[in-house]
Amino acid sequence: MWKLRLFLKSMFSEPGSGISGPASVPFTFLALFATNPIQKIAYAGLALLLAGFSAYRIWLTEHNRADAAETKIEQLRPSITFRATGERMGRWGLMEPGDIFTLTHLGGEAAQYVQIEPIESANGKKLCVAFNQIDLLDNTIREAHPRYDIYIAGCKWDKDKVGNMGYLLFKQDAEAMSLSTVNYPILIRFRWKKQRCEAKLTLVYDALTETLFTMPPE
Repeated sequence: MWKLRLFLKSMFSEPGSGISGPASVPFTFLALFATNPIQKIAYAGLALLLAGFSAYRIWLTEHNRADAAETKIEQLRPSITFRATGERMGRWGLMEPGDIFTLTHLGGEAAQYVQIEPIESANGKKLCVAFNQIDLLDNTIREAHPRYDIYIAGCKWDKDKVGNMGYLLFKQDAEAMSLSTVNYPILIRFRWKKQRCEAKLTLVYDALTETLFTMPPE
């Protein structure tokens, strides 16, 4: 019952529906008591038209409010992206492990407990690259360089060097599959306030240039 009262209150108070809502009432009574059939139909039609317009105006107002609230939420939601170094694989051995991949906070509020899901071999090998968690990304800590470990058949490979990851995973996948490019889905999970959020990208290995780049998810 309270919802009906709220609807009627909106019908008579909303600026646009304030004209059509109350105006439909006299036409309803006229339709009920008119003796001429044509007048009955005309009054009933006008009452329905005005009532329908009033309901539409109420719906439109609430719809616009919901859109505005959703837009505000999206503006506050952390925007996180992931990229790889543009250096050729042959130079990876000269780099530090933390220089290969970068997480960037593009906007919104703080993202906590940022975790990149492991990158697995596209060739079906029991090999993956697992990343360390980044505790916080926000407007003051805009970038982080997650370190990683290589796992072979579920076991951590302790003899890793930066160049080995590129050869064992990306280059061998491309050679085994006879592909010039190999795609790897990237899933980033993080916490925003009490919500668990995700960001998705595609990491691409270009065998011709021996480089990595990212693009929107497939």
